[in-house]
Amino acid sequence: MKKIIMMILAGGVLAVAGTGCTSFETNRVGEQVEVKMPLNVEPVVELGNQTVEGNATVNCLFGIFTWGVSSQAVGVDYYGNGTYAGAGMFSSPADVAKNGAAYNACTGAKADLLLAARYNVTETNYFVFKKVECQVKGYPGTLKSISIKK
Repeated sequence: MKKIIMMILAGGVLAVAGTGCTSFETNRVGEQVEVKMPLNVEPVVELGNQTVEGNATVNCLFGIFTWGVSSQAVGVDYYGNGTYAGAGMFSSPADVAKNGAAYNACTGAKADLLLAARYNVTETNYFVFKKVECQVKGYPGTLKSISIKK
């Protein structure tokens, strides 16, 4: 009899504990605050006169899992419309290879950016496996300062 009473009591406590606490999350969308600070800036870049090269190889399995590049240059606009490669949740293996090659070229030349960069991308597809090789050539640029135009 004690076991039955203990089982009923334990079931009651479990029911109260499971339903007694309720958590609410409210996301109230308010008016967006927009602050605009028009500021014209001009970077001062020192251009190197010898071209530099960088290479990267990326392997991709099932179009999702990529490996082969340990460091990448981020914030590179390959599309010309402000859409950065790697900005989405999944970036393509070609974009990862381009970022890796740009990083290797910049670190090898001790540069901040590549000017007039030309990418040569070679993809080898094997249905579920893809190998992407990228070579980039460009002129090294070093950011010296930023001047504010008035």
